[in-house]
Amino acid sequence: MDDALALAFDRAAGRCDPVRTAASAFDAFAGRVVAAGRRVTALPGCPRPLLRHALDLFEVRAPRGVAAAWRLLFDSWDAVVPATRGARGPRFLRFGGRGGNLDVEVAVAQDEGVRLRGTVDGPTGALVVEIAPRRGARVRVPVAVGGAFEASLPRGTGPFTLAVCAGRTTLSRTGRIPPPPRG
Repeated sequence: MDDALALAFDRAAGRCDPVRTAASAFDAFAGRVVAAGRRVTALPGCPRPLLRHALDLFEVRAPRGVAAAWRLLFDSWDAVVPATRGARGPRFLRFGGRGGNLDVEVAVAQDEGVRLRGTVDGPTGALVVEIAPRRGARVRVPVAVGGAFEASLPRGTGPFTLAVCAGRTTLSRTGRIPPPPRG
């Protein structure tokens, strides 16, 4: 399938001789994508000051004393149909933003709680990951050399947020993460 799609894009862009076969759905799709790309490249470029202003509007900034919010960049369950998700299968999340990235594996622990494992990329120094569940006490775990951390939450804590802290300063935090489904 990957080869068929690549060939369809090559044919649509005129980079190879058309094959004498009936047009496939790949060819139609590739033709529309290439045509859209050609229309975009034919447009005049956006003035740099306007582009910079637009990027500033969407950039996550940390006002004094307030942590920046990391946005979700990847969720391993995004493309998975809910009915086919494994009840005990882990969920992999990647958050990113100003100053770094946070990769997290969220899974059901053997005691039916929530097990978290991950890495912090970007910030350096004596870091702590703080997990703030909707119910129950906050959990603070140190970030090891190399950025790794591991933590667990008791059963029934509900959704939680993660924050990366340096001392008393919160560098960045995630949005609410629901706990994994139980088996």
